[in-house]
Amino acid sequence: MTMLRSLRWQWFVVAMVVTGVTIAMLAEWLQYEFHDHLEEQQVAELTFQLDAVTANLPELAKSAPLDLPERVAERLADPRWRRPYSGWYWQVERLDRTDAVWSSRSLWDFRLAFPERADWGKGSPVLLRDLAGPDGQRLLALVRVVRWEEEAGQLWRVTVARDQAQLQAIDEEFRQELWTILAGVVVVLLAGGLVQWGLGVRPLRRLERALTAVERGEAHFVAGSYPTELASVVATFNALLRTLREQSETGRRQTGQLAHALKTPLAAILQIARQEAKQPWADEIVAQAELAHAHVRHYLALARAEASRGALGKRCDLAEVLERIVAAMTTIFAEKALQWSCDWPAHCQVVGDARDVTELLGNLLENAARHARARVGVRVVPEVVQGHSGWRIEIEDDGPGFEGAHESSGSMGACASVEAANASDASLLPQAGLGLHVAQTIVRALGGSIAWLGSERYGGARVSLFLPSRFVAESH
Repeated sequence: MTMLRSLRWQWFVVAMVVTGVTIAMLAEWLQYEFHDHLEEQQVAELTFQLDAVTANLPELAKSAPLDLPERVAERLADPRWRRPYSGWYWQVERLDRTDAVWSSRSLWDFRLAFPERADWGKGSPVLLRDLAGPDGQRLLALVRVVRWEEEAGQLWRVTVARDQAQLQAIDEEFRQELWTILAGVVVVLLAGGLVQWGLGVRPLRRLERALTAVERGEAHFVAGSYPTELASVVATFNALLRTLREQSETGRRQTGQLAHALKTPLAAILQIARQEAKQPWADEIVAQAELAHAHVRHYLALARAEASRGALGKRCDLAEVLERIVAAMTTIFAEKALQWSCDWPAHCQVVGDARDVTELLGNLLENAARHARARVGVRVVPEVVQGHSGWRIEIEDDGPGFEGAHESSGSMGACASVEAANASDASLLPQAGLGLHVAQTIVRALGGSIAWLGSERYGGARVSLFLPSRFVAESH
């Protein structure tokens, strides 16, 4: 099916069908025209010979049947009339007598037999295309019935004929030469078509490379000049990219402004509540302020994640992000003296803004470090999920684990089912608060998937997430 969707394959099939049908029709027409022209030439020659034989009727009438007079032989001087079975024959006969037959020596002892026809006596020569001849030959014959008034209106049938094998040989030779020439024409047409195809798809290939550069983050817009048919598409696409990028940056800017606007009042409320710690309402205000701060952080992350959906072309290096986060977590949780097991390639690019990926992995690694007793493991391996290449990130710890998490062998089907279960039941993440829900939202915005599992290696929690290395369009 992939081959049938290819423009190259479709063009090749259409070109082959059209060229084949055209060449076949042309070949049939040329062969018909050549055969018809060849037959016209032969009929013209037979007519000339028929007139010559007809002019010798007086001499033939005076001679004995089956005896060629010398004067007639002199007038019909072509040696083919004398050589037996030469392929050229003439025969004259009286229709009122079966024994009155004169013929060329080339017929030898053979007598031409004619089908019954009603139009023999109408004066015009009659063309017979498949008359039986000597030695199994099939003849092209021209027959004329002549009424001889000087001999009391006697009817004479004059016939000249030639072997069709010679005509068929000429036809066959022409057919072979014709198909050889047409085969060359087909090769030239297909070669020209391939050249034309190459020139025609060259702008499409340049456009594909430009789009790939945008998707990989190597360019912000589709660059280059394109034919008129593609220029408007490229301009519209660049305008769309510009709009999406502006919307993404506007969303981030507004969420940042909102975060700063809410940070100061919440900090002030917390400060006042802590100063009035002896008051019965202080603890409740602190708890509510911290909850409000967590909710603000959560919904700001959601807003940034939604804005990142338009971040086509943004990519980041997982290795750099993980190195920074692990270094930060080692410092933050230094008192726990955690053992970090890190295994990832030197370069592993994923789709997304570095700030989103940093917040995503920061939430997950902070959660793992907070609940781990002594060990945290991070592993990154390449993987292909549903036809999309990317990276599988496994974060494990030896803490209490997720309550109600399902064990899994790590297959995509199992991860998908666990992810669906966790998405519908927040009680599976009692220790994580809103951080892992934020992480789940960011993963989905980046076109990936995430699952909360149990760690067989460490005995605690395992978070398995997949991030694509190329942009994945959102399906509806």
